[in-house]
Amino acid sequence: YFDVKLPSDRRIEKKAWRDRAILWFDGKYDTHYGNIREGILNYCQEDVDDTAKLYLAVQDKIDFQRAIAFRGHYAKDVALMERAGIPIDVKSRTAIVSRKMELELALIDSRREQFPVYKGHSFNFAMFGDFLAEHKIAWPLTEKGRLETKKKTFEQMTKTHPLLCELYELRTSISQVRMASAVPKMRAGREVWFLPVGADNISRTALKPFSTLTGRNAPSTTGFAFNLSSSLRSLVDPRWMPGYEPGEYGLAYIDYGQQEFAIQAKMSMDLNMIKAYDSGDPYTYYPQLCGYTIEEALAQRDKFKRATLGLGYGMGVESMALYVGVDYGRAEELREVHKTAFSTYWAWQDNVVAEHFKQAVMMQVPYDGWMFDTNGVKKGTTFNWFMQAGGSTMLRAAIRKVHDAGIAIHAPVHDALLIGAPVKDLPDAIATASRLMCDAGEMTLEGVIRPRVDSKTIVNDRYRDKRGTAMWKTMVDILGLCKDESLGHLAPYEPLSAPEPKEEEFYESEVGG
Repeated sequence: YFDVKLPSDRRIEKKAWRDRAILWFDGKYDTHYGNIREGILNYCQEDVDDTAKLYLAVQDKIDFQRAIAFRGHYAKDVALMERAGIPIDVKSRTAIVSRKMELELALIDSRREQFPVYKGHSFNFAMFGDFLAEHKIAWPLTEKGRLETKKKTFEQMTKTHPLLCELYELRTSISQVRMASAVPKMRAGREVWFLPVGADNISRTALKPFSTLTGRNAPSTTGFAFNLSSSLRSLVDPRWMPGYEPGEYGLAYIDYGQQEFAIQAKMSMDLNMIKAYDSGDPYTYYPQLCGYTIEEALAQRDKFKRATLGLGYGMGVESMALYVGVDYGRAEELREVHKTAFSTYWAWQDNVVAEHFKQAVMMQVPYDGWMFDTNGVKKGTTFNWFMQAGGSTMLRAAIRKVHDAGIAIHAPVHDALLIGAPVKDLPDAIATASRLMCDAGEMTLEGVIRPRVDSKTIVNDRYRDKRGTAMWKTMVDILGLCKDESLGHLAPYEPLSAPEPKEEEFYESEVGG
């Protein structure tokens, strides 16, 4: 992009030198390989030299104040979060790894009557089509006319058809259970781990900041606990913290409420949108601006919410009809209600966002100045970019404030933070972190809106996501895990060294998370 000539992909070479450096540091490296210290230094120097070449090419384009004060500082925050890591129930994790094939088959059998879409233990498209027809569910198709089964499609359709939630959880859990391994697997020349855990029962994985168009983190889909299925997230358990005593340490999950709506309201400066957010429930407030009674708005709240989200993604009426789960005519009506209530927002979208798309010029969010080149991207991506990039900027600002207050952050999760503290200090930590997250949101939204946050406390228990509670219970029953949730950890983590069982080659290829 900047016409800088750098070496081609050096992933294999980098991994080899990284492994040598680890062995050398631990005093385990065989000296017959020569001067390993000099080799490591030369390897590191190559990265420094490449970075210098890139810097000379881009220095005139760097906003140094923002780059250092905001994004540069975030590198320190990322290091702190990666170091803190996430406490994991290693007893249950070890059981999943060592008995994964048994678990996979038993999970399918446990839901086979409810979802007759598996032939043996392979997902069958024809059977899935029959299931959809029986329940009168319209489903998106691929260009070749096959049923679309991408994770994103499944996730969206579960929100329209709650009947499918358990099937989605089953597919995602099975996909990730197949990846469960005591050692990393290789994919496209890269090591892929299933929830790596250290000797201290803590899972640590690279958060990979600024890895997406919107500046969000992009940790491994199988190595990061909160990229796992809703059921497998129950492996997160503060009782497995090093040296834990009952009631000693707890976690709290604090997330922004209706963050994207708040960002849309601020960016467009639509007064009705701002009032709708400040009402506490925008999805029942704005329909009343268009003649709906409060009872009618409450009865159709989910449809108004999904229509709002779909329109924010830049969906057309046809796509939105599938997303919301209504016919084309009703989708048109929902769009018109939104356009009537938020006319200023629609004018901003047409005049500002659409103009960026047409001219293929850079877009930029306030505060830390994250930028986006619209050249060659889809129109819907352009519409949604401000909301997603604004959300990632807000979370980075919140992380900085929470860390500066001395509160441990175990993980950033899209629009939420997982914090931890001794139980006696946890209420104060939650109150402080919540206030600081609201402060950060108000700051990035330039004082127009003060966003809300919600919190969930996790003490003497594991993390629970209601979407995966039933599937986790099934896993506990299958594996015979301890059902006395008052018990803490029983033993420190011991890595498995037994060879992996050979898997069948006909498994459907899926990537979870």
